[in-house]
Amino acid sequence: MTQKLRRITSILALMTIVLTFLSGSMDVEAKKKKATKTVAYDATYASAAACQLIDGNTVAFTAVFPAAPPSDDGILYLYQLATYEYAIPATAPIAQVANSQQPYFTFALNHKTANSRLYSKFVVATKVNGVMTMLSQPQYITNPEILATHTHARKAHSKKGLQGVDFMNVLMNQQTQILASRLPRVAQIVNNGADQLMTNPYSRVSAIPADPHPNAASFYMLNAADAQGVSLLINKMEYYGSTAGVTDDWIIGNEVNVRQWNYMIFISWDEYIRQYEQVFRICYTAIKSNNANAEVFICLDQNWDRNRPASHKEYYEYIDGKDFLDKFAADIAATGNISWGLAQHPYTVPLTYAKFWDMSGCPDGGYMAGMINNNKMVSFQNLSTITNYMSTNPAMLSPAGTVRPILLSEVGISNAQGDQVQAAALCASYVAAVNNPYVEQIIYLNANHGNFDTTLLPAAQDMFNNMDGANAQAYWNQALQIMGVSSFSQVVH
Repeated sequence: MTQKLRRITSILALMTIVLTFLSGSMDVEAKKKKATKTVAYDATYASAAACQLIDGNTVAFTAVFPAAPPSDDGILYLYQLATYEYAIPATAPIAQVANSQQPYFTFALNHKTANSRLYSKFVVATKVNGVMTMLSQPQYITNPEILATHTHARKAHSKKGLQGVDFMNVLMNQQTQILASRLPRVAQIVNNGADQLMTNPYSRVSAIPADPHPNAASFYMLNAADAQGVSLLINKMEYYGSTAGVTDDWIIGNEVNVRQWNYMIFISWDEYIRQYEQVFRICYTAIKSNNANAEVFICLDQNWDRNRPASHKEYYEYIDGKDFLDKFAADIAATGNISWGLAQHPYTVPLTYAKFWDMSGCPDGGYMAGMINNNKMVSFQNLSTITNYMSTNPAMLSPAGTVRPILLSEVGISNAQGDQVQAAALCASYVAAVNNPYVEQIIYLNANHGNFDTTLLPAAQDMFNNMDGANAQAYWNQALQIMGVSSFSQVVH
């Protein structure tokens, strides 16, 4: 295919994306209400917009209006914004075209230069009564994978894995550089707060004393809220994206719907999620612009649909996974949809009780069982709650209309009830994952955390070693016998 033909094909594809978006976006008042949650712009004209690379040097921005917007001078302007900017900057526009219903802009990417626009976002504006007015949500470049020069084939793997072997945390710190060659297939990006410049201003030591609801913080929100933080994050993530030859999957943050694991002071959840989205965009773009085959995940805990009211003491501590997904997916789609994936942690409920098929020995066992039965919490027992939501809800599908990748990146089975119970629960969790077509992998925690010990005892270790091998059916039957059921469908779905 010639370069000219490739460019024409890319332009047509871009226009298709915009027109498809527009077809579902004509409810002006609904768009206006949604828009005011994240960025103030004039939604009167119901603009749909998209921003994509045509090739390695050229970006195309397209908008579509039901009618040409009013304009004092008959010109539409395109502005470049940093990821943390939400108003037209004082800088000059990067492009301009005659006012029309379907304006089309092109501009240089300037990739690998000091003026690179790869991580910026772009917005179309016009002068109305002397005031420069944004006419669309700012849009990010949505296909950075076109630039990838370090793409490698994804590694074949078992559906089961172990943390510490198939998975590890990567601490983001200027002073500590983990060699990318040492990273396993799955890497989780987290921030321990040691580097305050890479830590969000709302998460720094200076901000925490002002928090009216202090709580223990294990990890902290990364910094994509100012120019220095963005630069540091880009440099670090481009290094990993370009040199990690084994890593296929990148998880950005641990259980980010819980502030303990991605701490910020107790600002609103809308602002919290916006700050996380900024971090996620940078990490996604850095990784995909180096390795087109990589998958990039958000990570949620097992709180699924609990809907704490603002008056509840836990309201600012976590937002349930369903609400987080809804907000995150809507905001990402509004500013340029990308192929993010979901990493989830479907532990037993509670964590320390593995005999889930018989809750009679569990304190508050009836309440805990009800949390699963009513889908308030997600475990491997009701894993289909997550995968059904991701596969049947159009708002959760990828830009290509497919089900997003789903990774169970942390599941720990307590050994407190003995090795036979641990082995049976381990097998049940694996069967739930292996029989679910949307789950790519389940990764087990094998460690002692004091009152929560998931170290595999001998029977459980034997089960782990063999539950996917040549004698898997015999091991599955052992698990069924321990649980006292004839089919796994009686205990997991």
